[in-house]
Amino acid sequence: MAIKILITQFDCVSEEQFITDEVIVEAREATEEDLLVVHSKRYLNKLKVTLVLLSVFAGKLAVDRGWAINVGKYICS
Repeated sequence: MAIKILITQFDCVSEEQFITDEVIVEAREATEEDLLVVHSKRYLNKLKVTLVLLSVFAGKLAVDRGWAINVGKYICS
């Protein structure tokens, strides 16, 4: 519901040209250098390990239950 309202509000301000294509900035994925500005190397390493473990767990669930699971860059099925 909140997303639909946000999209409707965006459409409204776009139609009124309060927001134009020239002021919209496409997001990019943060680099490790970007993340190190606010996080320690140790924290980022822990996140990487956690993502690997979650991917393995998602893959096991996919195999055991016949699911297809999208885990970020990976699809387990």
